[in-house]
Amino acid sequence: MGLSRQKLGKRHLLGVLERIELAGYEFILETNGLPIAADEEYAADLARYMCVHVRVSLKAGTAEGFEARTDARGECWELPFAGLRAGSFVAVERLLAAGADFHVAVMTDPRLMPKAERAALLVRLRRAGYTGWVEEEQCDAYRSTAKRLRAAGGGTCFEELGKYVQAFDLPADH
Repeated sequence: MGLSRQKLGKRHLLGVLERIELAGYEFILETNGLPIAADEEYAADLARYMCVHVRVSLKAGTAEGFEARTDARGECWELPFAGLRAGSFVAVERLLAAGADFHVAVMTDPRLMPKAERAALLVRLRRAGYTGWVEEEQCDAYRSTAKRLRAAGGGTCFEELGKYVQAFDLPADH
C-alpha cells in the first residue's frame, strides 16, 4: 500500500499503521525526514510497528543543489540536518536510535548531482552514524516533465535532463 504524495498527520498515520499491522500487510513510508526531525518521538512511534519500512528520500547534498532541484529556498535544505550537533542528520539519527526499519534514498543521478556533492552527502550520512544501504535514485526523463520544468523556469540542473530527453527523442507519453 502506498500513498504517493499524500500527506497524513502523525496521529492518522499511526492509526493507519495500527490497522495495517493487524491485517498483516507491509507499509513503506516515504519521507524527506522533516517530520521525524521535528518531532522527537516520531521515530520511536514508527519503530513500534513491524509492518512499516521508512524510506528517507533526499534530493540534494548542498543548499544550492536543493534549491536548484526543488525550487525551494536553499536554507530549507538544512532543516533535516539541524539539531543535535553540527553536521548531524537528525531524522537518520532518531531512526537509528529507535531501531526503526529504514533506509536512505538519494537522488544521485550524475546528470543532476555533481560527484563532489554526492560524496559530501554520503560523508554527512556516515557522520550521522548511518552505515546502511543508500539507494541511489536516477531521474527518469519524461518528456512531459521536462516541458513543465522548462515552462516553470526549472533551473540549470534540469538543462542536462532536457538534453537527455531530446537526445533519445523519447515518445510523447514517456
